[in-house]
Amino acid sequence: MTVSNATHVTLRNVGFNLSGNFTCEVTADAPSFYTGVATNVLTVVELPHSQPTLWTEHTKYDPGDILRANCSTPPSKPGATITFLLNSMTVGSEPTVLHPSHDNLHWASRDLNIQLLPSHYATGQLILRCLAEVGTIYSEVSQAPLESSRKEPIPERVTSPNGASRLSGNRPLSPWTFLLTLASITLTTVLRMVTASSQSRGNYSTDSTENHLFREQCRQWSHRHVPCRHPNGASPSRSIPR
Repeated sequence: MTVSNATHVTLRNVGFNLSGNFTCEVTADAPSFYTGVATNVLTVVELPHSQPTLWTEHTKYDPGDILRANCSTPPSKPGATITFLLNSMTVGSEPTVLHPSHDNLHWASRDLNIQLLPSHYATGQLILRCLAEVGTIYSEVSQAPLESSRKEPIPERVTSPNGASRLSGNRPLSPWTFLLTLASITLTTVLRMVTASSQSRGNYSTDSTENHLFREQCRQWSHRHVPCRHPNGASPSRSIPR
């Protein structure tokens, strides 16, 4: 009480039994002797002496795997509340369990058991965090980066300029994507066949025109008793009528 004054009271070496309602009463002098009373709750706490401990079954996880983890805190009073965060997303449905310890303290633990989805890898990495809190006066975090056993990149969500989103990276084709790809291949094959057919007819027409001109020239030269040969060096395959 040596550091107390007219408006402040300092208590030392308090125990948990001191928790409860504290009342401050002020009385005015004569002649009114008006009295004012204010009450508030005092809670004596003991905070955890270190950060929470985070454990995971494995260090590498892929989409579809089951993530099993546990987080525990040192003893405190009151017991801490534990929250799991996967990147920035709260996960897990199991409650925080308080276990009695020495001096009426409690250490807290919580289990996590979830299946990992591709959406959990939206940022390209996976970080599991354990947040332990005691009211508003204690907040500590432990985290564990989780790697992927895949050699190829984890699919990431990419947003296009028109607002639509798609998944990049290696992944199985959806039924609609497969049908569109098959239709594109079929259309490309048909276009190639049509182009090749058009070129073949063009070559045939050119060859027919050249042969016709060749026969006409041979017909004219035959009256002059001049032998004729095709420009490619071959002789006419059939007799030239005179």
